This record gives sequence, structure tokens and C-alpha cells, in this order.
Amino acid sequence: RVPKAAIYFLSGGWRFARLKQTLQELHDNCNWRLGYPVYLFLEKMSAKRQAALKLVSGGLYEIHIFDIEGEFSRPLPVEAANAPTKTRCSPHSSTIGYRRMCEFHAVGAANRLMDGEGYEWLWRLDDDSQLPVSIGYDPFRLMAENGQRYGTVVAMSDDSACVEGLWELAE
Repeated sequence: RVPKAAIYFLSGGWRFARLKQTLQELHDNCNWRLGYPVYLFLEKMSAKRQAALKLVSGGLYEIHIFDIEGEFSRPLPVEAANAPTKTRCSPHSSTIGYRRMCEFHAVGAANRLMDGEGYEWLWRLDDDSQLPVSIGYDPFRLMAENGQRYGTVVAMSDDSACVEGLWELAE
């Protein structure tokens, strides 16, 4: 096992069933053997559901829960005042939530886990990630042994209409 490595998810209570399924696939297909700690950043998830998620590990590794209630409802920075709330890509929903999610992954989770908990390696999974078959290797070890700092399994490119103004806001 690679020291100072952890797996994390960001999810909300309305996605409980999907998150639980993904956690179970992670457990069944690799983490029962690898034993990496799992961190769940959860919004609007009941204590009963949180307890059910923690049981997935069967006690073989720890599942830690951070309640991030309010993380995405705090006031926007002044620089975001001109960011579009909707884009041509998604005229039916707000881009502000997506932007906050990106910010959380880049800053919030990284600060908590790397600075706060001392991790050097993070594996971010979405609550709808699919791990349907056994992973016969340790992703962290593979990266460490090959001098890699970042890895991805599926790369998707967002249509430019979906990220309109995001680069300028990030600067």
C-alpha cells in the first residue's frame, strides 16, 4: 500500500443509492484488498444513511465523513459577479453549482485532505463512477512507481459552451 494515499467522493443525500452502489463496487473490486481510507464529503445526508455508507468497508478500512452543508450556498466572491448563471450548453440549470463543485475539488477537498490530513495521493471518484470488475493492481502504486502525479481513466472534454467564463473566473 502506498503511504499517505486516500480515496474521496463528493455527494449529496439525493444521490445516496448511487453513492452506496459505487462504494460497494470500490470495496468488492479492489479496496477490500488495498485498504485505503475513504473520505466522503456529503451534503444533506441523514445520519442513518451516513451510518449505512460506513458499513460498506466491513471494518477493513476507515470511511470518514465530512458534512459540507452550506459549502455551496455561501456568497460568491466578488469576482464571480459577472459569471453567467446559465450557458448555451445547459440552459435549464445553473452553472454556479458546477463551478462551485470544480472549486471544491481543486481547493476544498485538496486543502482538507492534503494540508489538513497530510495525504500526498488522492483518488477522486464520482458518486456515479462504475467499477464493475476487479482492479488487479494498486492505482496509487502504479503511479508512484512510474513517477506519475496525475492519472485518469476516462477523459471527457466539456463543450466550450459548458465552461463559458470559467477560465477567466479561475484566474
